[in-house]
Amino acid sequence: MLKKINTILFLLIFSLILAGCKSTEEKVDEEPTIKKKRINPNVDARTKEFAEKGGGIFNSSKGFGSTTYEFATSNVLWRATLSTIDFMPLSEADYSGGIVSTDWYSPKAGSKESIKLTIRFLSTEVSPASIKIISHKKVCATDNQCSITKMSNSFDQEIKDKIFTEVKKITLEDEKKKKSKK
Repeated sequence: MLKKINTILFLLIFSLILAGCKSTEEKVDEEPTIKKKRINPNVDARTKEFAEKGGGIFNSSKGFGSTTYEFATSNVLWRATLSTIDFMPLSEADYSGGIVSTDWYSPKAGSKESIKLTIRFLSTEVSPASIKIISHKKVCATDNQCSITKMSNSFDQEIKDKIFTEVKKITLEDEKKKKSKK
């Protein structure tokens, strides 16, 4: 029985090896042409050339198409949100995805209650309709028995109000900085 299994395995492996080989009857008419591109050894010249074509980190509107990036540091709503919840540990902060999510937070060590916030950015406009806040509360009777419930809309609105208070504060500070530079 063992001899038959060895023979079958040998034939199987041998047929796989043969299947992977090319036929010697195939004719190759032409060698493929490979274009070699010379690279300028001067880094500054290569950088300048690449930037003129529209390449680089910020993808200018020349050459490759235009892409507009709005950095998180210039978005007042994003900055105000992070400033408002800076006491909570973050589990996710994705500017391009438009979401900030905190980890479970409890203000007192050993507390059986904790909250978690998820803030979705629906638009880059500074408007209450631009963000959606979803909050949850976790209450644990024991380490393994926890219940999670959605917080009330009034709690979500309270967080949103705090964020927009921070938006006003940051906007005033930015205006003062602009005026002092003039």
